[in-house]
Amino acid sequence: MDRKRVEELLCLSKKKERLAHAYMVQGGSQKIRKEVGVFFSQLLVCETDDKKTISPCKKCSACLLVKKESHPDVQWVTPEKSILSIDEVRRLKEEIYIKPFSAQYKVFLLEADWMKQEAANSLLKILEEPPPYGVLVLLVRTAHNFLPTIVSRCIRLSLNLELDKEVEQKNAQIIKCILDARRKRNWNEFFNRINAFVKDTEREEQESLVEQVVLLAHASFIQNEAKSAGAGQPQLPERKQTDIMDIKLDTMERILQFRNRLRYNVNPRVLLERLILEFR
Repeated sequence: MDRKRVEELLCLSKKKERLAHAYMVQGGSQKIRKEVGVFFSQLLVCETDDKKTISPCKKCSACLLVKKESHPDVQWVTPEKSILSIDEVRRLKEEIYIKPFSAQYKVFLLEADWMKQEAANSLLKILEEPPPYGVLVLLVRTAHNFLPTIVSRCIRLSLNLELDKEVEQKNAQIIKCILDARRKRNWNEFFNRINAFVKDTEREEQESLVEQVVLLAHASFIQNEAKSAGAGQPQLPERKQTDIMDIKLDTMERILQFRNRLRYNVNPRVLLERLILEFR
């Protein structure tokens, strides 16, 4: 869904008094997820009592405080490296059972992509017995990184990743420049271009570029295999053929591993450098 549709569903839930205690907003970009979190928080604490609209006014003192991330009943939890720890869940548990200061609801927005086992178990207890005024909103890249027991207790709202054609074309140009620098062994330009890209983009766009490079490496590997097969090379001993096949399978496996490493919060800069340096 696009952001507008997600916000409409949240407004409708509030209007029909069918709000849940836990939501998981997944997908999209980090910026869009955060904006949805701000919108939902404003919706829950807005002080304007306008029967003509179900959206937050975004002008009252409560809405403005939410935007500044200083509303007493709206708390942001942004763990280091997006991995939620047990200590952060314990602090959340202490806070959530204290009644709201001024609003009807007490909102906790968790920007996390991973959760340690003990943290997940502790959070699960909160989800099983939430206070009537408590609302937890998990802002995550993907629900696949969380235990099914956590996901099943949340209302899931999936955002589209809005990387337009212009971004894809820009990524293709960046890949070309990086590869050119590698071929010319211009290592200063090679590392500087990767550093500049990682510095100026969000995680989702970085992942998109790494994905494109992985696909390029995969296509190059397949193309080279096709050329080798059609070259009419002399038959090798069976043991030698087995050794070569093991090397090829290992190469293919390493290509796929680069894609999987992104799920484990590997630094995209390091991943790009290794990926491009390792494969021709």
